[in-house]
Amino acid sequence: MKLYVGNLSFDITERTLRELFEPFGTVSEVKLITDRETGQSRGFGFVRMANVSEANAAIKGLDGKDRGGRKLKVSLSSRFVRSSTFYPVRVSQFSLLSEPLAVEWTTEASLQWRLSVAVG
Repeated sequence: MKLYVGNLSFDITERTLRELFEPFGTVSEVKLITDRETGQSRGFGFVRMANVSEANAAIKGLDGKDRGGRKLKVSLSSRFVRSSTFYPVRVSQFSLLSEPLAVEWTTEASLQWRLSVAVG
């Protein structure tokens, strides 16, 4: 189960993020989103837990908790679809009528791209 973790301090590391979630179960993957030029955390990341019950325990135990003077935001990453390189892909709008389809994704270089396609 993939979780979104937001409002992280900018000095957090992937190791620290993993250690934060390990008391709730098996952490299979951690991805901290960092600035391409500085390598500093951008304040959010993703954690993949082994199963739903562990993910729910982590959400219940960490969402809204103070960590380094900041209240963590931990939620299921339901708007994100796993890509082959673990980078998030989000479909922000979709309609079969005349609404635009907007897709955002983050590449390995942490660059964000946007593609908009008019449907209709």
